[in-house]
Amino acid sequence: MIQRAHIGVGIFGKEGNQAAFASDYAIAKFSFLWRLLFVHGRWAYLRTSNFINFFFYKNLIFTLPQFWFALYSGYSGQSIYDNTYITNYNTVFTSVAPVYYASLEQDINPRENQTIRKAMPFVYEEFRRINLFSPKKFLFWWVTGIIHSTIIFYLTLESCADIVNADGQTFDLWGNSVQTLTGVFFTVFGIIFIGTHHFNIITFICYIPCTLLAFFPIGNIVLDQFETPMQYVLSDIIETPKVWPALLLTTVACVFTVYIPRTYFVHFKPTLADLLMQDRKKRWSRKVCKAYEAESLKEGAQSPTKKFNFDASIVIAGWCESKFDQQTL
Repeated sequence: MIQRAHIGVGIFGKEGNQAAFASDYAIAKFSFLWRLLFVHGRWAYLRTSNFINFFFYKNLIFTLPQFWFALYSGYSGQSIYDNTYITNYNTVFTSVAPVYYASLEQDINPRENQTIRKAMPFVYEEFRRINLFSPKKFLFWWVTGIIHSTIIFYLTLESCADIVNADGQTFDLWGNSVQTLTGVFFTVFGIIFIGTHHFNIITFICYIPCTLLAFFPIGNIVLDQFETPMQYVLSDIIETPKVWPALLLTTVACVFTVYIPRTYFVHFKPTLADLLMQDRKKRWSRKVCKAYEAESLKEGAQSPTKKFNFDASIVIAGWCESKFDQQTL
């Protein structure tokens, strides 16, 4: 098995430890294989697939404005970004959040509820069928990057023509450059934020101090200490009130092109994992709990349950009737 499998799993047993020593993963009991495969294996696939797709996306959205700018510069070779921002984009500004996602992201956890635990084999099988790292998914992120880079560049170009800074001057090349980069950064952050399902204190640290504050004001203060063409440009943009509506419009236009289709599929064509996450959110609402308790009474329950009926919610959603064996619940 270890010689033929992509990843070998060995078990420490009475017959010897040679297989465990030669394997990629070693477990003490055969029952541990359930969690290794259905939980950690699925999380690893989710994190790695989305991280790779997102990595290509965030570099596309950053690089393609260079091509759109070449149409206006006569293919002179002039870069729209200063070398300082090109160097720090992947290493500082957009590095912490994707690494956190690739390390700690999780959508559903079987420790939250017994129903989730029982449904994990079905979720795993469904996950393999969806194939997050397929050419179709990869093409989707490429097309999304092209569309978002076009929206950011041209909306920024049109807005910079009408925005006047505190000195009464319109933005020059570097003002347009920094505003474009800011729109790229906000869009990248917005996309990874709406794609994150697991939030805790580490999420807050990685997303707020290490990502947002690393771009500005911290990045602004540090970069202004060097005598470059970009010195004080970001400060000038921040102090111009008319810039913020343009940045908001740019970010919302880009994020909604991903958020709206994702919301549609979650609510109208949900997977079992989507249903489990929806029910987890509904359990936190007392109003929804009462609604499901009333629904349970309609189904013939003798008395309303004190807590949210997690199993009944899956049945009501219609998933069990066609795809899920109710006996497993």
